[in-house]
Amino acid sequence: MPQYVQDWDWTEAFQKYGFGDGEDTVHTQEVVEFLESLGYQCEPVGGMHNYFMYNLERGDTEWHPPDDFDHNPREWLPPDLVALLDAKFPIPEGWEE
Repeated sequence: MPQYVQDWDWTEAFQKYGFGDGEDTVHTQEVVEFLESLGYQCEPVGGMHNYFMYNLERGDTEWHPPDDFDHNPREWLPPDLVALLDAKFPIPEGWEE
């Protein structure tokens, strides 16, 4: 029976050069839709080639990378949100960034 194996990491949706710098299939919108279902407001930036999230809001709180577009979102997003993203978009065993 066919099996789907995710070959991307949700953190790429927050990185300007994620998804092979836009050369691979871009999954930013899937991450946006999941975050919006949790009550977060997302506004991706960029175009077709580099489409990524720079800012995330919920209520009166806002999260964004410390100083540039290439920080790993695991470093600046709340740990409970990272856990939810990891659960929703699991990385296959043995897969490397």
